[in-house]
Amino acid sequence: MKTGRLIRIGLLFALTIFVLFWGLNFLKGRNFLQPEKVFYAKYERIGSLMVSSPILYKGFKIGDVREISLGQEIESPILVKFAVTYRDFNIPTGTQAKIISTDLMGTKGVELILTTDTAFYAYGDTISGAIEGDLKDQVNTQMLPLKRKAEDLMSSMDSVLVALQLVFDQENRSNLAQSFEIVAQTLKNVEQSSVFLNDYIKSEAGQFSLIIGNLDSLSANLVTRTVELQQSIANIGEFTDSLNQIPLRTAVEQFNTVITDFGSTIRQVNAGEGSLGKLVMDDSLYYTLESVGASLNELLDDIKMNPKRYVRVSAIDWGRTIIASDNDELLDALSRDLDLEYFVCVRQSISPLSKQDELFSNFKKVETIQVGKQFFYCILRTQKFDKARRQVKKLLSNYPEAAVFSWIEGRWQKIAF
Repeated sequence: MKTGRLIRIGLLFALTIFVLFWGLNFLKGRNFLQPEKVFYAKYERIGSLMVSSPILYKGFKIGDVREISLGQEIESPILVKFAVTYRDFNIPTGTQAKIISTDLMGTKGVELILTTDTAFYAYGDTISGAIEGDLKDQVNTQMLPLKRKAEDLMSSMDSVLVALQLVFDQENRSNLAQSFEIVAQTLKNVEQSSVFLNDYIKSEAGQFSLIIGNLDSLSANLVTRTVELQQSIANIGEFTDSLNQIPLRTAVEQFNTVITDFGSTIRQVNAGEGSLGKLVMDDSLYYTLESVGASLNELLDDIKMNPKRYVRVSAIDWGRTIIASDNDELLDALSRDLDLEYFVCVRQSISPLSKQDELFSNFKKVETIQVGKQFFYCILRTQKFDKARRQVKKLLSNYPEAAVFSWIEGRWQKIAF
């Protein structure tokens, strides 16, 4: 009794230790009950990345950082061990493990940037690492160009101030004062000249009006004559262009060549050379045509006298159905009442129909028969011809291709009625 109680206490204590151990690891992001795949990545620096930081794919957590250690390499001395716990998640080769900020406070995580490669990393492989710049780096990146521009602007302003000091020294200021006096005197002279011109124009206003009237009349005449002159020049240009476009010499040479060739052809025909010459000079074609006409007349007379020799029609009465055909094998098989099997086909095509075709939904059973390159779709198979015939007559309104077929002497044949 006492021993059993001690065993239960020991088991309870062991279970408590296991649950405590599992709970601590679970809080760290490690679940012993779930399989995990371990990979490694090397970084030059990791910022504030810590153990248990999340491993993300497009923002979805697929694992955790397990261990961070310092390696021996100079360029990438920090080795990060992480585990992917999401089931059936494979990492293609060439994937980049990038350390990013998961929130505005700078909490770090590892984002997997996958490639489209069909090969995958094996467990324990090392993946290429990268790190995203933090807020400070981004601010420095944005402010550095502004800082440089401000420094360049200050340098330019210094240069401008130095130049202004050189320009506005004592000697240059005296020269500028003299220049302003000269400009003032010039403006005064211009004013006096404008007054003189104004008085002169007032006194000679009548003469100026007459001159301007004459100039207006002269310009109007020039405009009228200019239009007429332009039209004349355009007509002359069109005429010369037309003359240039006519290849008179080439046309005359081609016409002479045609006349010469035509004369040579006429001489060959007169001499009986070539097909046309033989046709014109030889009377054998006439006699041949006459002989063919006589043979055709004899053939027509023979067809009138013996039509059964050329046209053969057989008929067998099957009750209310008359089956007419010029196929001897078909008529012979039907007359001997062989055990034929008749197929009622509603459609035929040179390629198979899709299973979604309305034909398969309209009929419960559709049988596909391939004969050569043709596909026949049958809805009824029977040994009674009357039953097949009645079924076809019902279907003709909706299926114009409906007909009765049968295998006769090893050949697929259509039975007309």
